[in-house]
Amino acid sequence: MGLEDTNNLRDWDKRLKEQYSRGWDNYIRRRIYLDVARDLDCWGICGEFFYVESLSSAAAVGSIRLNRNTNDPIDLDLGTIVKTIFCNIFITHAALQGEWIDVIYGINFEYYKQQPVTVGAPVGGALAALQLPDGHNVTVDNAGGAAAVNIQDGGNSVTIDDGGGSITVDGALAGNVTVINAGGAAAVNIQDGGNAITVDAAALPLPAGAATSALQLPDGHNVTVDNAGGAAAVNIQDGGNAITVDAAALPLPAGAATSALQLPDGHNVTVDNGGGGAAVNIQDGGNTITVDAAALPLPVGAATSALQLPDGHNVTVDNAGGAAAVNIQDGGNAITVDLAAAQTLANVTTLGTITNVVHVDDNAGSLTIDGSVTAVDNGTAQPCITITNANADQNTVGANHACKRVLIRAHTINTGLVWVDFNNAAVALACYPLAAGDSVGVPLTNTNLVNCLFKVANEKVTVVYTN
Repeated sequence: MGLEDTNNLRDWDKRLKEQYSRGWDNYIRRRIYLDVARDLDCWGICGEFFYVESLSSAAAVGSIRLNRNTNDPIDLDLGTIVKTIFCNIFITHAALQGEWIDVIYGINFEYYKQQPVTVGAPVGGALAALQLPDGHNVTVDNAGGAAAVNIQDGGNSVTIDDGGGSITVDGALAGNVTVINAGGAAAVNIQDGGNAITVDAAALPLPAGAATSALQLPDGHNVTVDNAGGAAAVNIQDGGNAITVDAAALPLPAGAATSALQLPDGHNVTVDNGGGGAAVNIQDGGNTITVDAAALPLPVGAATSALQLPDGHNVTVDNAGGAAAVNIQDGGNAITVDLAAAQTLANVTTLGTITNVVHVDDNAGSLTIDGSVTAVDNGTAQPCITITNANADQNTVGANHACKRVLIRAHTINTGLVWVDFNNAAVALACYPLAAGDSVGVPLTNTNLVNCLFKVANEKVTVVYTN
């Protein structure tokens, strides 16, 4: 590398004349080998043109700068021509093993272009004497297992004569192909490549059983099926059209209902099921069936009119002798109990107020009560108190107020459940739940016996109590 000598640029013609007087050619061919990388490597060559004649391959790339290493680079592409005066070139390329670039440089470039045969040909270059004549007929001798020969048609037709041998084509063939397969040769597999294939033949063999025009049905498509003599069934497809069957009579399956066996329009049917015959299943088909019978048997235990209760619906329950308990439903009405003798009533317990009344008539007898009966004074309503919590899931008790009854109601703006118990700390899922707006009332002696467990912090219940 280095800076150019500008004096060489001024006397380039003198140097070329000296070259000519010594008998040198006006053109110099030179192969630039690219095995070792170069970066602005200065070569002292001069001329008035520079031409890239050939490359080892497309990977052979490089560039030059003319006269000064600061000038713009020129890529050494195939066919590059530079027509200008130069006395130095600065060449740059990467290390490309096995690659090269052939160049020609000198004077009188136009003469070179007009008379290419006057200059020395590069190694392997085709001189005029080696050019093909216009017919471009080429004989390819590829005997003896030589490597494959790549033939380019250059846009023209290529005729290949195998000389009685065989030709193997690696890849696809494009264009019109004539296949001669006479003399019993093996089948030829032809791919259409997505295009149409035209077959030119006077006649083509048909597969066995092919339907020729002589075997086609006429336009009416009338077919006579002769299936006599117990032949196997013939499957006929209508192809979406109607099939007309012309027969004097067709056999019916066993048990088929002929017109002689059809019911008349009234469809009246007499069912004779005497003599202990099996039950007959009769379907009404959505219509009414009228049963004409002097009497119909009733199932065991059926309630006849003689066994129906009169309008008063009074029922006598005889449960003597230790029989099982009888469950009586009031149907929303009052039930009067008439006891002929002393009886014991089961305990009646409730968490809230008893709203229904049980009327007991001892029928001039006596009633036995297990326990004591105490008349309770409901008392007078007192000011409400509020129970709230600071933390969720923590038991909270009411203030200390003597009372006779309490009514506890969860605030309507609550978002969680409140679990309520009496005398004991409230536990979730183990006592009485109150959702927003729910309430419960019980007899109680003090409001500090109300225990609440709030599932959400800072929610409330209101306690109304009497005393």
